[in-house]
Amino acid sequence: MRLTILLIISVLFSGAATGSTINRAEVSSYFGNLLEKFNNEDVSGYEDTFLIPHARHLGNMVTFIDDGMAPLVDFPKLKESGWDQSVMRSFDLLYSSSSKAFVNVHWTRLSAQKDVIQNFTAFYALLKTEDGLKIAYISSTDAPLSIGVKEKS
Repeated sequence: MRLTILLIISVLFSGAATGSTINRAEVSSYFGNLLEKFNNEDVSGYEDTFLIPHARHLGNMVTFIDDGMAPLVDFPKLKESGWDQSVMRSFDLLYSSSSKAFVNVHWTRLSAQKDVIQNFTAFYALLKTEDGLKIAYISSTDAPLSIGVKEKS
């Protein structure tokens, strides 16, 4: 399974943009923008942060998303769980080059009363494209995580 995931990531990263090395400021700006779109429930803006195709490893299921029309988040379902907003606690830039970055992001989901619903860490493989950074792979296996949409096997 891991070999398959690594192969998918390798294919996704082939032919990526070149230039200066992706730095912490660029990653911070990217996730700040993603967080703003997520918290404002901007579905199309949030979905635009993903590369199509991309892979998601949530819980114990890996899903390959190759349909640009597939929903990537369901905010009404998130709200049913008590979610009101998310906060990025911190991030670790594990590796970067001119074309890709591997990042661990430490997130908190909050209720409207600012109570913590969930703390979790997600791993992201980011690819630099002509349109900026895009998520090529996301993994969160250390905690039950849902973004509202049903994962398909």
